[in-house]
Amino acid sequence: MRRTGLILGALFLLAGGAAVVVPLMRGATADDTVEEREYGYACVQELPGGDDYCGRIADDLSRRGPVRDSDRTTAQPFLALVRDGFASRFGADCDRLMRACRFPDGQPDPDAVRAALAGSGFLGPVVRTARITDPAPADSVLYGVRAGPACLVGYVQSGFAPPPQVVGRLPDGTCLFP
Repeated sequence: MRRTGLILGALFLLAGGAAVVVPLMRGATADDTVEEREYGYACVQELPGGDDYCGRIADDLSRRGPVRDSDRTTAQPFLALVRDGFASRFGADCDRLMRACRFPDGQPDPDAVRAALAGSGFLGPVVRTARITDPAPADSVLYGVRAGPACLVGYVQSGFAPPPQVVGRLPDGTCLFP
């Protein structure tokens, strides 16, 4: 029984890896322009019976406008602003390579995250507790900020913040519904 589970797990990882790698390889062919590159997204969650936030992230991405490579490039300094804001406001340990942050005092509340983002120069950041329909784990602190023509959407859960995603804007031009 355990061996069957390991084999199924390995097949799942192989199929998931192919689902991410193939579009990335297609986007990097010599015939494509930089602006037409495709990107994949990988998400890991505990199942069964767990919070299906990976499905909600995929749904959210499908509602958003496109993000060009130039938008991703423009967003890079904004990613650093998020990381630096968390480090200065909370003393978070933010990995420069992965851009993930660990918060030494545990989970900050939405008001504190909003203040950290505003203190880093973001105008009107939308920050709130994630709902069951949001592109984040339920009850995490979800945030969305503008990053040039694109948006950064991320979350903090249990004192850990994975890197925010560079995503397109919603149909109404915002980064996150209030």
